[in-house]
Amino acid sequence: MLEHEFEESLGFWVFTAAHSIETAMNEELAAVGITFRQCQILACLAIHGEVVQNELADHLRVEPSSIVRILDRMERDGWIVRESDPDDRRRKIVRPTPQVEPIWRTIRTQGMSVKQRALEGIPEEAIPVVLNALRRLSENLSRDGSLPMNYSKVLGTPVTTEK
Repeated sequence: MLEHEFEESLGFWVFTAAHSIETAMNEELAAVGITFRQCQILACLAIHGEVVQNELADHLRVEPSSIVRILDRMERDGWIVRESDPDDRRRKIVRPTPQVEPIWRTIRTQGMSVKQRALEGIPEEAIPVVLNALRRLSENLSRDGSLPMNYSKVLGTPVTTEK
């Protein structure tokens, strides 16, 4: 019989927590017609301002083909524009439009609601320790040792754990 100590498995709990957050965000955002993946794309654009489409997929750590339909819908809805790179017409630059600002405010509000629910019962002093450990875990397991979407730009400082 297959055996594994799931109760003691870091990977199991990290995956379960991430899936629970994604599910909660999808539930919160469904009422306003937004998906978690759209939220991730807008977060990347909030960090970088504009991103080459293939690099956007890299930031999100997904295959480029998996975001094409999402970007098509976001462009159709007026949330983003895709323009050819003047130096390489094969490359598409993705930019947010002013029309997406109220959508982004909604996402941030819903995200804060999910965050509050997720952190219920967790002592405030434990949160920075958990965040730092998760950043280090992500950094250790990434191909190039970086955080996804270059969160250090948002965080203002690099990860502060010691190797």
